[in-house]
Amino acid sequence: MDTLLRIDASVRSEGSYSRALADHVQARWLATHPGGRVIVRDLARTPPPHLDATTVAAFCGHGTQPVPCSDAFIAELREATDLLVATPLYNFGIPSTLKAWIDHVVRSGTTFAYRDGRYEPLLRGRRAYLAIARGSVPGGPDTEEHLLPHLRKVLRFIGWPFVDVVQVTGTSAPDLVPEEHLAAAFAAVDALWDPGPLRVDGTPSPQDRAAIDELRAAQADAILRGDAAAYARLCTEDICLLLPGFPLALGRAAFLARERALLASGRVRRFEKTPVRLTFEGPLAIEVGVQRTEVVDATATGAFCHTQKYTHVFRRSTEGWRYAVLMSNPSE
Repeated sequence: MDTLLRIDASVRSEGSYSRALADHVQARWLATHPGGRVIVRDLARTPPPHLDATTVAAFCGHGTQPVPCSDAFIAELREATDLLVATPLYNFGIPSTLKAWIDHVVRSGTTFAYRDGRYEPLLRGRRAYLAIARGSVPGGPDTEEHLLPHLRKVLRFIGWPFVDVVQVTGTSAPDLVPEEHLAAAFAAVDALWDPGPLRVDGTPSPQDRAAIDELRAAQADAILRGDAAAYARLCTEDICLLLPGFPLALGRAAFLARERALLASGRVRRFEKTPVRLTFEGPLAIEVGVQRTEVVDATATGAFCHTQKYTHVFRRSTEGWRYAVLMSNPSE
């Protein structure tokens, strides 16, 4: 089941900008995950205890003291497919309650491991959202802070490498208009799910536009059916495939081998593309946009496990329009 774990860190239950922003993220998430559920962990209502020597000893395997608080937090993370952390910026960093929660969920052998000379996450989160409220405006004087780098590193360390950040800023400004500041932040949230209308450059014929639309639909159909051969037939003989974490695959044979391995890693249950810009130039067309993919096996790795920004190059040949370059990167 799709499950969103929501962590609220603001000390304010009423009038909190980070909570209001998180409410909007949660609403958009639920709208795109019918039947999904939300687990809420309110760190202001039930503050987690700070670490003590006994708890640290238990984490290190040197004691028999149970750690029910840590176990409960980690159990919630294991249930979650997606994570929402709502926090204000306090004194250039995160609230102490959020730091305490982090200290309880970062546990060797439970949420991360050290193997072959490197650290590996043991959780497999799909996507994390950070809803942040800050009194200052990023980039202004005296605004150096460590909140975002800290949270990104912690989430990546335990298994949430792909993070979207939305912020409501300037909440301490003397001329603050709360509705305007929140409206801008809400628009940024909406853009995560709806980048806006497609912009088309050049002078394509209706037949060219229809052919590109058909290719896009055929790609989704082949991926959802797990049919790498059908996918390869949509590509040119010299197709170039560039995916994060994989070496370049050049040519249809290499493409077919790569896609077969990827599609075998987990059955894709959702593959959606939102093109943002499509440019036609002679026999070529370049499309950029956002694609979202979910797999049945939440532990699957690779190109089909997260939201990505993509760039595709199409080439018109005697066979019609075909994919010539397929490139994507994590959407962060």
